Amino acid sequence: MFKRGVTYSRKEIGIILRPDNPPHGGNWATGYDRIGNNLIVFMNIGIPGRTGHDFANYYDPETQTLIGYGKPRSHSGQPTFQKLMDGSLKPLFFCQME
Repeated sequence: MFKRGVTYSRKEIGIILRPDNPPHGGNWATGYDRIGNNLIVFMNIGIPGRTGHDFANYYDPETQTLIGYGKPRSHSGQPTFQKLMDGSLKPLFFCQME
C-alpha cells in the first residue's frame, strides 16, 4: 500500500486509506489517528510540528530503529496504546525530517 522512502502528503495518505471520506482536521492534523485497524502516525524528526511541539523523535537508518514520543498527556494505559501493544492496531509511520 505504501512504500518506504516515498514522499506522501497527508492528504494523499488519507485518500489512499479512506478514498470515500478522507480524514481531515482534529487528530488527523495533529499527530496520529486511527483508520480501521491502522494507527496512522505523523511525526517530525528534528523539526517542530504544527502545534509548536518539538519532540526528541529519532530514526537510526543503520538499525532501522524509530523512537517517537506521543502527544502531551498520552500514556501507555490509554486504549489506543493498549491496542498497539496487543497487536490489534498496526502502526504506519510517516516522518517529516529536517
